[in-house]
Amino acid sequence: MIVQPRRKTNDPEGTRKRILDAAARLFTERGYAGTSLGEVAEAAGVQTSLIPYHYESKERLWSETCNALAQPMLELAESMVSGTTRPDLMELLERRFRLMQDSPHLQKLILWMGMGQAPMPTGPRQVIPKMLEAFSRTMQSQPDDLRRTFMLIVAAMDGWFLHRRALATIAAPDADPNELDEAFLAYLLKIARDEVTILRETQ
Repeated sequence: MIVQPRRKTNDPEGTRKRILDAAARLFTERGYAGTSLGEVAEAAGVQTSLIPYHYESKERLWSETCNALAQPMLELAESMVSGTTRPDLMELLERRFRLMQDSPHLQKLILWMGMGQAPMPTGPRQVIPKMLEAFSRTMQSQPDDLRRTFMLIVAAMDGWFLHRRALATIAAPDADPNELDEAFLAYLLKIARDEVTILRETQ
């Protein structure tokens, strides 16, 4: 962990952002119970007293962190649910992958909550049913085999973003992480396209 030097500041928004960024890193690595406000302050390079000043409590900081990270996923889900045009299956899979790629902390924070290790803030609580509704709208007219394949691919994506560091170290320690992401996405989309082709040929 990189410790930021403490410094005085007249930039409250900058201070809030440093605290939020540090909280996201530490909550992701250690969970809610395993992270103290003192550790967040040290990582952010601020006095511990500034955290309750800006965020009131540890639970409020956790909530603000999760809500901020969940917002892009919530916006995507709402656009898919409210849109008049349903996204193509491949587009939906790729958009989900890109969102997880751009929000590396979110998946682990949701895992901590799913394990009962932390309270569930408003943002993630809204995201999960919205995403399920969006996927349901896209998949409701698809054959059973394709729906099963789709859910397996989604589960594979989640597993990738939870464990990709370890997987990359084992499979390709010298590879560029972005190249591995692109190779994995291409592989998943190929599986989906092959399934679509098979279903069309057997109809």
